[in-house]
Amino acid sequence: MNILFDTHCHLCLHDYTTDLDSVIQRAFDQGVRYMLIPGLDVPTSQRAIEISEKYQDIYAAVGFHPNTAGKWDGNICREMENLAHHPKVVAIGEIGLDQYHTDATLEEQEIRLREQLQFAVNLNKPVLLHNRGATSLLLKILNETILSLDPETCLNGVFHAFGGDADILHFAEQNKFLLGIGGMITFPKSAPLQQMAGEILSRTILETDSPVLAPLPYRGKRNEPAYLPIICKYMAGISGKTENQISKLTTQNARLLLGIKLDIK
Repeated sequence: MNILFDTHCHLCLHDYTTDLDSVIQRAFDQGVRYMLIPGLDVPTSQRAIEISEKYQDIYAAVGFHPNTAGKWDGNICREMENLAHHPKVVAIGEIGLDQYHTDATLEEQEIRLREQLQFAVNLNKPVLLHNRGATSLLLKILNETILSLDPETCLNGVFHAFGGDADILHFAEQNKFLLGIGGMITFPKSAPLQQMAGEILSRTILETDSPVLAPLPYRGKRNEPAYLPIICKYMAGISGKTENQISKLTTQNARLLLGIKLDIK
């Protein structure tokens, strides 16, 4: 069985309150041995850590999603910093920009993003980047942040839910960022992304973004990590690689990004 890493699954949300252990066991049974749970605010970041403490091969990320940026204050900043030092926290996220939802102004989102990018740099942890309708501003902020760093310091991470944007791909190639590929690649309207499959493979990690963006044939239903092999199989089919090659490459990419040692045979 192929060994897979779901690098973005929100098992910390209420969608899994009644059957979390079963969801995780189904994932393990399908070869999804490793999982990363990103937080969206303080409570969900705390919950992600709690789940990671229970399972050896599940990790957590802590972050403040752009849609909650308006609720950020000094106390929250200190809470997040404390959470980020937990040994199972391997990334800062989910953070970024979102012009589709309007729970926070773009100005508020930008301020929070810059703060959390610096936060990640200080802790030497990668970032999990959310982007919806704000590519130009996101890349501007990332470039400015990178240019401000001294030569001994770096910023790296992943563009979560990559949809095929050429500008993001160019930035990722130039700055050693990765691209998170999920269920969206199985959708009929994702032809531009599907055509990129071979080109982006070396920079790819796999994700489900559970509980949303379930791959075909489960589109519209609650997503879960057990569906990750569907994405792996689809990537293999359109890139000319085997499922085993995809699983090994993407799991290794995740390991290197997150700085963790995985028991991969």
